[in-house]
Amino acid sequence: MNKATRILVLTLVLYAALLTSLHGLSEYHQGASPTNGISIHAIGAPCEPDLVWHACFPALTIFGTYDTAGLMTLILTGLLIARSIRPMKKARQGLLLILLGGLLFISGGGFIAFFIVLVAGTAAFFKPKGKQGEISPFSQKMANGWPWLLVIYLLIVGLEALLGAFNNELASQLSGILLPIEFTILILAAVAAHAWDLIQNESKP
Repeated sequence: MNKATRILVLTLVLYAALLTSLHGLSEYHQGASPTNGISIHAIGAPCEPDLVWHACFPALTIFGTYDTAGLMTLILTGLLIARSIRPMKKARQGLLLILLGGLLFISGGGFIAFFIVLVAGTAAFFKPKGKQGEISPFSQKMANGWPWLLVIYLLIVGLEALLGAFNNELASQLSGILLPIEFTILILAAVAAHAWDLIQNESKP
């Protein structure tokens, strides 16, 4: 994996790990109370999903109690971080990330973190190889977006969380608009990282 893609994957995995850690800790805090189905909210009462911008961290879990779901989410988060910080030279590394993301998804790690890990794992699959002169105009243009698209993505999610802390009502109103924008920018950032690595490889003698 080349430099830009490596930075992208590590950054996204660490951010996803932050989200899954918050889910895991919140679920574990609810104790041994039953989950009563696969659809849960990591943050329990008095949090009301319809009244807060983060909807009390909705998630899915196959485990029967909140503390088990939280503990497994935290364990899988540790494995995800350990997997991401090791050198990633083969496509199977991306597969492992996606697998861990899937396990986190069904243990209680939440929906957004799963999508982020899915993008990171998919990015790790693609090797930036191209013959001299075969870089498309599209790739050349997308390369100009690296690393700025990733920076913009992180700024938006950071500002959204900050807005939620100070103005929950406004953050709730904007969440439906910001989420698809964030996902679009995230995918474009992955494409930009790949394009950057393509051009860097082409420029090497």
